[in-house]
Amino acid sequence: MTRWLVCAGTLAVLLSARGGAAQTRPAVYYGLPLDERVTTSAFLITYGTTYMVHVYEGRTTLRAIDAGAREVNPLVAPFTSRPGMFAFSVARATAINAAVGSIGKRHKFWAIGIGAALNYSYLYIAARNNTVAAEMYRQRRLRR
Repeated sequence: MTRWLVCAGTLAVLLSARGGAAQTRPAVYYGLPLDERVTTSAFLITYGTTYMVHVYEGRTTLRAIDAGAREVNPLVAPFTSRPGMFAFSVARATAINAAVGSIGKRHKFWAIGIGAALNYSYLYIAARNNTVAAEMYRQRRLRR
């Protein structure tokens, strides 16, 4: 199951980067100024990492649920099975990438900042999920 998730996440990142490159600039940036090349590269990295962050957050959510926690977000609660959470995570990342890409057409710098901030917030949520899971496992061991 984990191998499948890694392969699917990698495929999503590659497809996202390919789609982002088609929307922004060709793969060869030799004629562009340095600042434009850097922002375009950062934009594509933000696209790709969004998928990885969301799949990781979904995985930590499932870990916390397996430990005994419950999903409090009513929008996510119906998708707490493994395939459902993975599909929901990829769909959520795709929606965020579409929104960031739309913003990036006019304001690439702001789009990079928004994408990075969203990725950071979901990494924070994943860290919290790991903390909850560890606490739930600890409580389970103390009850025995």
